[in-house]
Amino acid sequence: MDILLKHQNQIIDDCLSSGSSIFIVSGNSFIDKSQVPIYDQVSKLNYDFTTVTPINLHKADPEHFDDGENNVLYFTPMFTGIIWETNIHNDLLIKIANDETRAFFISFEKNIIIAPYDGGLDLIIEDCYLKNDIKKKYSKLLSKRDDGF
Repeated sequence: MDILLKHQNQIIDDCLSSGSSIFIVSGNSFIDKSQVPIYDQVSKLNYDFTTVTPINLHKADPEHFDDGENNVLYFTPMFTGIIWETNIHNDLLIKIANDETRAFFISFEKNIIIAPYDGGLDLIIEDCYLKNDIKKKYSKLLSKRDDGF
């Protein structure tokens, strides 16, 4: 876990730099109008999330989300604004790595999405120079698959 946190923090620092304003995005899944989530992503997190309008997943993607009956599975997106600081958000990264929750980071200033998972990070970086610098600097940590994933 120490190695994972070290790498994740280093890479996020290289993408964002300490002191950057970012958003953490997560959410909960509900059946119909229930107030009790069937998949709770945020109650274990120590952030003050803002809730967005729930999405009926069947209406958003009928082929993937079809329960054959009522199609009342909803996802409620949630977000919070934070400041990125090295090692300050390790509790969140550990919970993601242990599959206790899911969340990702967005920087609108730098047009970057960072999605931590149990073995590393997925990065979506608009700046081609930064993307190439990150790929070069961390080439030994990249997937060995031909497609890089």
